[in-house]
Amino acid sequence: MIFHLCIEQAIPESPAVDPWIGITCFLTVTGILGGLASGLVQKRYGTIPGSGKLGDLAIDAFVGLVAANSIHLAFAGVLNYSTPKDTKLVVSLISIGLVAGFSGPKVLQALARRLENTFLKDRIEKAEKRVASVEKDARGARDVAFKMVEGMMVNPLAPDRKTEPWVKDVIDVAAKAVLEEKEDRRSAGDWLMTAFKALQDGDYAEAVARSEQALRASPGPELTWKIYNILGLSHHFRQPEGWKKGDDLDWFSKARDNYDLALRHARTPDEKQLVKANQAFVYYDAEEYGKAAVLAQEIVQQPAGKPRRMVNQPVLDLARIVGAASLIESGDEPEAVKMLNQVRSLDDFDYLFKEKDIQPRTIAKLNEARGLEDRHAITIQRLYS
Repeated sequence: MIFHLCIEQAIPESPAVDPWIGITCFLTVTGILGGLASGLVQKRYGTIPGSGKLGDLAIDAFVGLVAANSIHLAFAGVLNYSTPKDTKLVVSLISIGLVAGFSGPKVLQALARRLENTFLKDRIEKAEKRVASVEKDARGARDVAFKMVEGMMVNPLAPDRKTEPWVKDVIDVAAKAVLEEKEDRRSAGDWLMTAFKALQDGDYAEAVARSEQALRASPGPELTWKIYNILGLSHHFRQPEGWKKGDDLDWFSKARDNYDLALRHARTPDEKQLVKANQAFVYYDAEEYGKAAVLAQEIVQQPAGKPRRMVNQPVLDLARIVGAASLIESGDEPEAVKMLNQVRSLDDFDYLFKEKDIQPRTIAKLNEARGLEDRHAITIQRLYS
């Protein structure tokens, strides 16, 4: 009926049709098209939950059709030649309002949502780029921190000595980033770095746990000996305060076994010497002075007929100190003095004395020993007092 009226309006010979009915017909068709357009827009951009479904499109079209026909059925009867122009205008405006009220908000909502989605997509893309940049920077910081840790693990002055504040800050930030990741994303190097941090923080149980995680993460040969060395140090430092010969040796057994594994996996002479120096210390702390002295002498003595190669001098000095301490405890004062005098700078290792890695009773014996060079005698006297 609606389309029939529209066709009649287009035929001039039909005197029974008022031009205002043409407006009603136009609005009716607009209502239908508006419903379809609204449905299509919602289907394309998904303005409400489920609006992308074909059923919603059909419903929108149907509602638009009903609204437009309701306009016509309600007002077509009054739209004739006898109807005042004001009434016709009011009817037309009401029709326009109903059609616009139905279709307009939906179309505008869809367009607004489309603009919002475009804006959010741009924001998300920028955020993802920033996250990628931060992750790259974090990975870079971790790489820098790991290089620091690697260098410190082969430096006998570093493992149990407080680092410079800025170095500690870099390691702390990198370790925190590692620990915030899921465990299955952490590499053996990541675990080793966090184990080293725990070791320096004095949390030896956590250092052991993280080192064991590093072993489970399939480390390469360049890391394996370092992991076992950290495990040895961690168990070594768990020696109970006030331990004396005859007490439980669990800490010693685990430290010794891990040092043995570190020595087995060490690849270079320097690596092997450092592990041996640590072994000598654990035997000294267990009051196995003879074994400690033998290990120290193996490190510092040069086989006959072979030239001295360039070695890690601090490792040699570390061995000389623990060797001298073991010899003086064994009652061999001359050899103890001879070995200690070979240390280049005893002041570099004062932490060994201050933190009781070298026992106070041993320092007292060294302080009474005759034949120490003045520079070492002064240092020993200062540490003893």
